[in-house]
Amino acid sequence: MSGTFEGVGTLQFTPDNKFCSAYSGTKTTDGSVWSANTELLNFTTASEYIISKFYMTTDMITGNNLFVRIKFNGITVLDLKTDGNPPYSPEFRDYELVIPPFTEVIFSFGTQAVTTTATGFLSGKVKGAIEQIDLEAITDGSKWAADQ
Repeated sequence: MSGTFEGVGTLQFTPDNKFCSAYSGTKTTDGSVWSANTELLNFTTASEYIISKFYMTTDMITGNNLFVRIKFNGITVLDLKTDGNPPYSPEFRDYELVIPPFTEVIFSFGTQAVTTTATGFLSGKVKGAIEQIDLEAITDGSKWAADQ
């Protein structure tokens, strides 16, 4: 975990390690393959749980298909597909995910037969990181458990 900026597409933490976010920047897929083959985000968590929300916006227009995939350690945990028919919203919002510790997370998207750009954003609350534990709160009074 880090309180310093490490670049677009990386998981960023606030200095107190209580919140995190990741921003993909704008990515483009050419639509030549009907799958989620363009990565928006790719990061690995450390010893923390993250209660997160994923947002994605795209310039897709009605009549085209869009596919979004989220994988944890190579296993698909969420597949989203629009069929391109009205009513159509080019935004995927508020998909809540609980990301376990030591997990490689990949968010990707793709289209069918059309060039499309997309931007992904993840925001989350960090749970279980050692920096958040108040050690006196988990012992008897102000004594360490080993002293009892």
